[in-house]
Amino acid sequence: MVEVSYPFKAPASTNPSGNTMSENQWAAMMRYVLGSGVMAATFNDNLNELEVTPGATPLTVDIDTGAAWIQGHYYQSDAVNTLTIPQNTNAGTRADLIVLECKWGLNAGITATVVTGTAGATWPTGSAFSGPMPAPLTQTYGVKWQIALAQVYTLQNQAVVYPTSQMLDQRNFVGSGAAQSNAITVAMPNASDKMRQNADFQIPDVESYVYADEIINEAFAALPACGGTVMLSEGDCIISDTITPVNGGTLAGCGAQTTITLYGGAPAGTPMISMNYATGCVHNLLLNGAGTTSNVYTTTPVAGNNGINVVSAAGASIHDVSIQNMQNAGIVVTGGPANVVINNCSITACFGDGIDFAGEYSDISDNFIGNCGDVGIHINPTTNVASCNRIASNLITGCGMNGVYMDGTAGSGLFNMIGNNEVGQCGQAATTTHAGILISGSGANHTSVVSNYVWSAGAPVLKYGLAVQNGAVDTRAIANDLYDAASGTGSYDIFAASGLTLSGLTFNLYATHSP
Repeated sequence: MVEVSYPFKAPASTNPSGNTMSENQWAAMMRYVLGSGVMAATFNDNLNELEVTPGATPLTVDIDTGAAWIQGHYYQSDAVNTLTIPQNTNAGTRADLIVLECKWGLNAGITATVVTGTAGATWPTGSAFSGPMPAPLTQTYGVKWQIALAQVYTLQNQAVVYPTSQMLDQRNFVGSGAAQSNAITVAMPNASDKMRQNADFQIPDVESYVYADEIINEAFAALPACGGTVMLSEGDCIISDTITPVNGGTLAGCGAQTTITLYGGAPAGTPMISMNYATGCVHNLLLNGAGTTSNVYTTTPVAGNNGINVVSAAGASIHDVSIQNMQNAGIVVTGGPANVVINNCSITACFGDGIDFAGEYSDISDNFIGNCGDVGIHINPTTNVASCNRIASNLITGCGMNGVYMDGTAGSGLFNMIGNNEVGQCGQAATTTHAGILISGSGANHTSVVSNYVWSAGAPVLKYGLAVQNGAVDTRAIANDLYDAASGTGSYDIFAASGLTLSGLTFNLYATHSP
């Protein structure tokens, strides 16, 4: 058996292999340190990430500054590198690759180059890919190893500067804090020593509120183009600005053991988390706003900070998140996105609505909403639409205004189902119009209110158990249990304004204030 070990500063007589290293020995050792890819820009070295962009003239591309690691060898470029791509004189589009190429032997070194595809070549039938097919990369250790930076579609007789629509980012990132996979861990300041030692990113253990959101957003920036998960460890941190997951990004924690608190001096209107892209997900976190639970009940919207904003992000998912003490709303969905899911969340002691929602074909279910200042769940189309949504199996108690409000005063809310919710002791602000479930406005069309349980248990709380008013069209109320839901003089468990009808009305009524 031959034993080899290096590098060691030892006498040649005792370790003859340890004093010198060949190129191959170095590469064989260092290839285990990192996989091959572009180095993430996590150091203050004024380098970028080898991003490929269209050149100033036809058939050229620019490679930004940056560094890479290929099979144990380091590459760096400190100036923009312009490459010329050969003209495509054949019929059909050609998929060319911009690569970094590592060579061994007499031509040893790493350089940027172009690997041209075959004009008209397409992926085989049944492949998961579509469009022109590029030439394969050469990856033979000890001879030549290529990694892709970008794919460029070159048209026949390409005569114009490449538009970005003909370029596809192909970079894989490695390095400290980089996405060696599509899951990145971030250690809280007070996480365990083992977690902090092994995490990809660490929030500094200092009493400065500016770090956490910057580092969490940096972790998202290090994910590959397909997105992935940023996993927060157990512990607590403070943010002063918004956390913004990337497209396809998931922010996950360890349940209530992961707490994010908003700095009390954060600018008004700053959401703790903003979901701006499709298919994003936030789950298993506790978000603590800068509000206070005293005098939380209001009669007008509050200008303040929200817990989570979902902005036109179709397919967004929020589940198993606790949100408390927000200066305004717990969750706000705007822009009319479809297929949003909000479930198993706990939203308490927020000054505004628990959930303020404007979207379509979405599900809001199995949430607990308690002691919020305005409406528990506000279906609020504003200038958009809020149609075909399911608001079901939520427990809503102690809110200042309505438990559930289908608001058709400024937008269109069609075919919404409000079912199997329990609403108790809402209307704590004690005005004359509050209802356990309120359907109001001419934009509220074809709402189905089925099998809800509304109760009051004492005045002064709800004026009405179920109210339909202000031109709401064709509300169906079926099998709702209104147990002493309304209280006070002139109060009703079911109230339909003049000129309105409730279609198919059947209910169980145990009340002392019904007409």
